[in-house]
Amino acid sequence: MSTISKRQNEDIHIQQLQAQRRLYDEVRKIRWIRIIGLVMLNAIWIVIATLKWQSELIIVGGSSLFIVIELLLNEFWQDPIHKKAAFVQELFDCGVLDLKWKENLYGDPPPANEVARWADRYDEKKYQKSPLSNWYSQKVDTIPLVYGRLCCIYSNIDWDVSLRMMYLKHFWIAIFIFIIFIGVLIFFWGLSEVNKYSIIFAGVLPLFRTAWVETVGNFKSIQNLKSIRTMMNRKWNEVKNGKLNESELEQAARDWQNEILHHRQLSPVLPSKYYLKTRPKQEDDMNLSSGALAVEISNAQKARK
Repeated sequence: MSTISKRQNEDIHIQQLQAQRRLYDEVRKIRWIRIIGLVMLNAIWIVIATLKWQSELIIVGGSSLFIVIELLLNEFWQDPIHKKAAFVQELFDCGVLDLKWKENLYGDPPPANEVARWADRYDEKKYQKSPLSNWYSQKVDTIPLVYGRLCCIYSNIDWDVSLRMMYLKHFWIAIFIFIIFIGVLIFFWGLSEVNKYSIIFAGVLPLFRTAWVETVGNFKSIQNLKSIRTMMNRKWNEVKNGKLNESELEQAARDWQNEILHHRQLSPVLPSKYYLKTRPKQEDDMNLSSGALAVEISNAQKARK
């Protein structure tokens, strides 16, 4: 039988979860620095360039430079930390689910001392409603490890899809309200009056680029997760009905885990307040899901005897 539910609460794995959350929080902080910094610098530049040169070419050129700088910050500052967070998450999964770390694909795992440094900066008060223990149901320990790990990996998918769909829905409601607000201003003031404030609107234009990047990134993430779920569904009946040998079950677990790691590395990180508000329920659902899948496997094994 597996010992997943026991291993997940060992100190070393709790520390990995602490480090993972702290790293994702760092990604969120950097993203806000990029967005707010870009908007502020762009707005200041537009005002200065308008007053000093009154040249649209100079204004556009300066604004374009700020966007390039923002993209570079994402590439060389935010993205490496995002990938590091995903690798620490993978380290936790490998330890708890007893999976081998794929050095040929991912290189060396994150060093223990680096994980400890990030874990030491973990804010327990911030996550008091989302504890780190008992990630997976104790029921996964009632079936063999090769099945238990598949139940846990399988349960990781659905909650992320629903979380991102809710986020996109609320995000675009906010964008729609902003567009309606601009339309109301034009209707009551007239276009010529609104044009007097065009510098302000030009200053916040980078936010629309952010809106586009967030939408495309999360939409691709949702589509990717649905694709992974389809792949898992096709294999699950074979798993449940005992049609795969132990080697094939282990390979299926590794294949699924590779897909999840790839998803984690590329998916946009959701805003902290939204994440904290919705995630506890999603995590409870994941615990219930892993337990339900374990019961399904157990019942199928009994029926074959």
